Amino acid sequence: MAIKQWGYEIVRGTTPVSYDLPIPFMEQPFTVAISTGNSGNHASCGGFTKTTIILRAGTTADVWDTIGFFIIGV
Repeated sequence: MAIKQWGYEIVRGTTPVSYDLPIPFMEQPFTVAISTGNSGNHASCGGFTKTTIILRAGTTADVWDTIGFFIIGV
């Protein structure tokens, strides 16, 4: 049975930031999708584990962005 989690974080600049997931997965999640409020800044997911997601606002220092994420795992 797949478990889905979603949320959003406000992220600033080019340094990746790790956020704790509200509910840990039992196994490594297998997919993530992100969306961003500032599409010109190239926001990205730097990786994810059973307990965290790593997000980066983009390629421009000191720019704030809201990044939404959706993760599927078990």
